[in-house]
Amino acid sequence: MAITATRVVSTWVWDKPKADLIVQNEKTLQQLLIPSSVIWALRNPAFPLSVQTEFVSNLERLSGKPGIGEAVTLASTAESEEQARFLTDAVGMLVRYNDTQTPITRLIVRRAMIGRDHNGAIVVQAPVDYVSWTALVSTFAHRTDLAGSRRTIWLTGQLSPMSRENFRTLGWTVNEKVNPIPDLDEGR
Repeated sequence: MAITATRVVSTWVWDKPKADLIVQNEKTLQQLLIPSSVIWALRNPAFPLSVQTEFVSNLERLSGKPGIGEAVTLASTAESEEQARFLTDAVGMLVRYNDTQTPITRLIVRRAMIGRDHNGAIVVQAPVDYVSWTALVSTFAHRTDLAGSRRTIWLTGQLSPMSRENFRTLGWTVNEKVNPIPDLDEGR
């Protein structure tokens, strides 16, 4: 399903004129009840149109979940294409979790895209290669708004040994080297 969505977005980007993609993205965001001022802010030069189209398509697949507006607001503040791609991939990973693990009931957006699933678990999807234990990572791992429930972190790469140990000590379930796109045989 995720592969099909990725192929559709890729086809749109190659086959549709730029102006049509802009209008399509804006209409989709309006259907998601995103305020016009936030939609306009997403016309961020750090957010290439192809990445923006994928971001909007991923959000559409989470339609109706609280927090989508905050996700668009955060995306509009991306300062580089790398940040835009990171946010897009994180939302894509949440969509995959929603489709293959447990449905996401809300997005928690505070400098990161985090999901809460219908079992109440905190779900962090991180499209990163490697995470070292830094002051910023420690602050994230200790966030009080994420405490008190089952917490999982899914990374496309891996944690440093110290990060892995500290996350686990703090009660996080760690999943490393996660494929962000399902295998063709998955689900058969």
